[in-house]
Amino acid sequence: AANGVGLAATQIGLGVRLRISPAAKSHQHYEKDFRRAATDSRARGISAVTFGRLHPDQAERFTTLADPPRPSRARRFFRYALPRLTAIRPVVTSLVGWLVDRAERRPGPRLSFVYEMVLEYYFLLGIREARGLARPSGD
Repeated sequence: AANGVGLAATQIGLGVRLRISPAAKSHQHYEKDFRRAATDSRARGISAVTFGRLHPDQAERFTTLADPPRPSRARRFFRYALPRLTAIRPVVTSLVGWLVDRAERRPGPRLSFVYEMVLEYYFLLGIREARGLARPSGD
């Protein structure tokens, strides 16, 4: 994404007009496994708190995930219950990893939802960790 933004800025600077096209297609290929993606997500949560401390007027923007109009029970569970439960029982993090392993063994339409929920969970763990609300874990 950063390269795309830089390229767009360069093109605009050269006088190229850019438009958004609903017909445009984009494909993403990740070179990292889920564990590394989860570690990165947790680090982004820690960074969000750091940026929030540096820019208190923007802190909420850095550390808040946008909720859909009617979040599902699963989304609410992963966002609100699991991070708090993890602070009480750190083994929850291992159980979440087990859930991802199971989902990856039987890929289907729900796998992307599992990835999305679990990466948000790790982002929120990073926020809680940076705020001193959770014990850092070694995973």
